[in-house]
Amino acid sequence: MLWHREFPAIGTTSLCAWMHGYGEESSIGVENTDSLGAALARELTRNGEEVVEVNRPNRLA
Repeated sequence: MLWHREFPAIGTTSLCAWMHGYGEESSIGVENTDSLGAALARELTRNGEEVVEVNRPNRLA
């Protein structure tokens, strides 16, 4: 993980602008948090980004 930041759930314009401000990324990891993660992954993919699903860590370990 190189960066971490939270963005509003509506649209990906500010998210993509922030990411591209750091240069070109090879892929974006999205934690699949039910429908929100899936919706974000679809929107990013629709905008030409390569998305990789990241599994939530086991918090009991």
